[in-house]
Amino acid sequence: MRSALIALLVLAGTGMAHAGCPDGFAFNTSMKKCEIVPSCPRGFTLHPVKDICTAIPDAGKCPQGSTFNIKENSCESTLVCPPGTVFIYQIDKCILE
Repeated sequence: MRSALIALLVLAGTGMAHAGCPDGFAFNTSMKKCEIVPSCPRGFTLHPVKDICTAIPDAGKCPQGSTFNIKENSCESTLVCPPGTVFIYQIDKCILE
């Protein structure tokens, strides 16, 4: 019992888990909120700087629902946060409202 409690405290202190967060979420100790990484449509990845989903055009065409960025030579789509969450740009995560 003591080792399980210690493990939970260690995980909570690192932001890796928290008993009050839904499955898939981690507890952000500095914000005291549950967070999750936003998702991108299939075939897209989260751009590490721009907070947008990007993909390489296939045969010069972008997937439906995305736009072509000529400067970046990539397709762009908005990232998706789960319902009930909001995207926080400073930490690149979706947090429970």
